[in-house]
Amino acid sequence: MTNTPLVSIIIPTYNRAHLIGETLDSVLAQTYTNWECIVVDDGSNDNTAEVMAAYCTKDARFQYYHRPKERMPGGNAARNYGFEVSKGEYVQWFDSDDVMCENVLKLQLEHVLKSKQKISVCLYTVYNANFNVIQKQDKPNILRDNAYYDFISAYIKVNLQTTLWHRSVVSGFKLNEDLKKSQEYDFIQRVFKNNYKDVTFNNIPLIKIRAHDYSITGSFFSGTDDKKIADSLNVKLAVLRDLPSDCPTEVKQDLVRFYLRVLYNVFKFKKTRLFYRYLLLLKSEVKGFNYITQFKLLGVYCIYFFTNKGSQYYKRLTGIT
Repeated sequence: MTNTPLVSIIIPTYNRAHLIGETLDSVLAQTYTNWECIVVDDGSNDNTAEVMAAYCTKDARFQYYHRPKERMPGGNAARNYGFEVSKGEYVQWFDSDDVMCENVLKLQLEHVLKSKQKISVCLYTVYNANFNVIQKQDKPNILRDNAYYDFISAYIKVNLQTTLWHRSVVSGFKLNEDLKKSQEYDFIQRVFKNNYKDVTFNNIPLIKIRAHDYSITGSFFSGTDDKKIADSLNVKLAVLRDLPSDCPTEVKQDLVRFYLRVLYNVFKFKKTRLFYRYLLLLKSEVKGFNYITQFKLLGVYCIYFFTNKGSQYYKRLTGIT
């Protein structure tokens, strides 16, 4: 590769001293060497500082920062701050418990430079704690319409770990630091909306994602944090409200089904106030979502609440899988 731009790898972390070493070792193992790795600590109270001191001593390409106290706690602020102090022409956000294949930077850069586009997305594999494969990305990312429409409707899968960004396409955007859930979806859809012609797909599995961060239902729907649930639904409602006038009908229908899949988890965990509220909000946004369907879903929820029966009928009514 004759063109060797600097890549900024930005990793937020919180109490991951027992895991981050494997992540940083995978960065050190990269066959492409012109990188800087910026780790932003979100307020850890374990021995993350000692681990990072060892890596910064080992290799000057590692940099360790603490999220400024005036910034909101959370990974979003840490990611934003990491971008602000970074210098790379390309940016790769990553997580402190995941692992890179040794050639991810090389292959992603070659792919994006060859295609003359600015965003390259690879595939991922899900592993358990012992790094045994438990799930592979179920299909390659092949465009049906354009990257923005296909992403918002969940036709393709994209996340921050699997994406290499040219600095120019993300410099005008920040992750929403108020969101506790769906922050990646919100950020990616905003960037894609403005740069959908600059997205290319490198359909090779190059990222290893740990399973304990993978399950949506396990991570927040079964808990008591209603804000996370509301954030996930609000982000999708905002996308629905702001769809371009020429958006294909099929895309809008897929987006509604995506919303209803999220709402299904609210249904299953019997969060009554949230279910009723977001079912009513969807009615105001989607003309084809009529009162009859809405009334049936409310009835199904009541049956499920008292008998735990009716989830399959919810799926049939909404067309979700």
